[in-house]
Amino acid sequence: MNTEDEKTVHQLETFLSDTSKIELSDKTKLVNQNIPQLINLLEKGYEVFGQEKFQLWMQTHNKVLKSKPIDMLNTSEGIQQVEDILGRIEHGVYS
Repeated sequence: MNTEDEKTVHQLETFLSDTSKIELSDKTKLVNQNIPQLINLLEKGYEVFGQEKFQLWMQTHNKVLKSKPIDMLNTSEGIQQVEDILGRIEHGVYS
């Protein structure tokens, strides 16, 4: 893993520890199993919203997801759903 990836993973771990209901043991397992997918999500979110707005968006209830995006990160499928919503927002589709 290069330095940029390590920085991104650290940002993600910090973000999850500050905002998510996911238990600590699950966070460690989640980060270890889904690092590439989580890095992509973080980069996409920063690209679409910028860092601060993305963090706010992740903590805000989303009608399409029927939950907060941050609470969807405990499975690979949930991460994919959040990525899909970001893609829709990026292309101007109401989400």
